[in-house]
Amino acid sequence: MKHPYKTYSIEQLQAEETLLHEKLNKAKQEERKNHILVYERKIEIVRSFMLDANDFQPGDVYTLKDDPHHHFKIDEINGVFAWGYKMNQTTGQQSIEIEGFLFDTLGEKI
Repeated sequence: MKHPYKTYSIEQLQAEETLLHEKLNKAKQEERKNHILVYERKIEIVRSFMLDANDFQPGDVYTLKDDPHHHFKIDEINGVFAWGYKMNQTTGQQSIEIEGFLFDTLGEKI
């Protein structure tokens, strides 16, 4: 089932996030690991749609919430995804492969 989150209002997105958190908590109680991962990802997607894409620009550098050893430099934006390159936080060396991250998975702008 496809969810047209881009057509949702902020209120609808907030309601969807609440519903997904309820489903996530139930999945955790029942120890359904696959469902937990799916609901966590859906929450990231919904949260990404609540962010303003205009706040993310090519050339911006962000921390990564789940990777304290790397920064992320945006090369391009596509929907709620930022595409670009990881950079080693210590050496500044940029990765060779382009990667995509949901807006919600990006940390603080540097």
